[in-house]
Amino acid sequence: MIIKLTRIQVFYTSLGIMLLGLLIYKLSFIIGSETTTGEVVGIKSWSTRGRYPGSYSAPVVKFNTETNEVTFQGETNMDIKYGDKVTVIYKTDEPTDAFIFSFVGFWLISLMYCSIFYLLLIGSAIFSY
Repeated sequence: MIIKLTRIQVFYTSLGIMLLGLLIYKLSFIIGSETTTGEVVGIKSWSTRGRYPGSYSAPVVKFNTETNEVTFQGETNMDIKYGDKVTVIYKTDEPTDAFIFSFVGFWLISLMYCSIFYLLLIGSAIFSY
């Protein structure tokens, strides 16, 4: 049995597979996790020189579990200020595996990595014809 797909069908099929994989990965994290409220206790800032210079900042968030006080660094360049209260999602068996539970803090970086893979896939499909 031979299945013939047009380019647009390959495009949408691969996009669906990529988004389904990301959704399964993130949902498996959510299923084994708990949420709580954390507080931004600092902003870590740094800059880079060289080929890709830039300035970056990331919130440092502290939250309490039933047994520990945990501090972690959120994603870069989020619009969060010192003292802000944020929703935190963390693995119950590994509280240091935590994220700020927002679109930027939880979903965006994964979507960016998947889109890079997807662009490479599409680029190779376009140039292979």
